[in-house]
Amino acid sequence: MELIVPQLYKFFDKVEGGKIGQNLFDFIRTRDVCFFKDKYGETNINISQINYLSTICKKMVEDGLLTNLNPSSNSPTTDKYFVQLRPANFEYPELFEKQLAYGYYDFAYNGFPFIREHFFESVVPIVGINKKGDIDIGTAYYIGDNMFVTAAHCVLDLSRFALQYQDGNQIKVSSVMLSDNNSIDLAIIKADEEIRLTPFMLGDPNILDEILVMGYPPIPGMDAVLISETGSVSTFIPPAQKASAGQVVAETKSYLPPMDYFMINCRVKGGNSGGPVINKHGLVVGTVVSLVYDSQGGSNGGRYDIMGFGTCLSSKYILNVQQDSVAQEVELSNGYYSILK
Repeated sequence: MELIVPQLYKFFDKVEGGKIGQNLFDFIRTRDVCFFKDKYGETNINISQINYLSTICKKMVEDGLLTNLNPSSNSPTTDKYFVQLRPANFEYPELFEKQLAYGYYDFAYNGFPFIREHFFESVVPIVGINKKGDIDIGTAYYIGDNMFVTAAHCVLDLSRFALQYQDGNQIKVSSVMLSDNNSIDLAIIKADEEIRLTPFMLGDPNILDEILVMGYPPIPGMDAVLISETGSVSTFIPPAQKASAGQVVAETKSYLPPMDYFMINCRVKGGNSGGPVINKHGLVVGTVVSLVYDSQGGSNGGRYDIMGFGTCLSSKYILNVQQDSVAQEVELSNGYYSILK
């Protein structure tokens, strides 16, 4: 997916060579996609592209990225812009530049369908054989530097596993990084080949944030299928505490380990474990690690909550795995990897 905000920002930035007084049509003339030839061979302007670019510019003005020098114009193509907020205006200039290039604003302006398409190939299945001898499935996602994040139990609960591209080809694995804190149900699978997928950036969750979950829930009779669903962050579950939006409603003990969890109201199933929880800016704010049990037996053989709420670990714990992990060697046999104990 093409990111347009960085291009507009650079075009109207006089420091980058732009000229004060340039209008949107000056930018349009640099883009072949804004023009098409009709059946008579005549060149015409693609009106839908013009309207799209005009809408993006207006949103950039609202966010302070651009200033419109001609706001009373009736023609969007004559609106004259220049960059208002430069990186130096932000508390963390380098972070702003990274976010701009990453698509932080494009994702917010275009919505979750755009995010899903942009990162579609970056969320991959983990297939394998569990300790009962049955075929099992989980999810992993790419964060760059040949590293995929998943839930630790997605590899530890399998006697053999394979990390796959969406076309079914296997990804070569060199090692699995696990935290020395057993309560952190996260793992980083290190690929033994150059990965050419779009990496996710990480962020922090907030209650009532709209989110997108992508993963591979098991669907009987079908191969691994990437399912996407939107929802929101419903609550945080700090240690020995239950929280809800607005107030702490009670203190209680939880069957979960003493970690900072949050819940989402997307319908997630077993294969969603290890999948990313993505906010409107395209940042992964957490990883799905478990489903909620209902009151019929709890975690001791009970059934999953019929609402399908998911329990997630904040992305901050990925940094813990990177810094304090223990690399586990893997062995390849018959097309599957196993962790060497």
